[in-house]
Amino acid sequence: MDRVLPSFIISRILPTLNFLYLIFQLLPPIVVKNPFFIFFLYQTLLLSFLSL
Repeated sequence: MDRVLPSFIISRILPTLNFLYLIFQLLPPIVVKNPFFIFFLYQTLLLSFLSL
């Protein structure tokens, strides 16, 4: 059980991180420095963790 849970979590988080990395690659740096955008990203991450 101890090994199943971490691997499950990782398998759920990795696609999200990949997706976020892609977004960061596509966006201009100005948008990334925008506090509203950071807040939105934070909310998205929270939601993705809660939906596990």
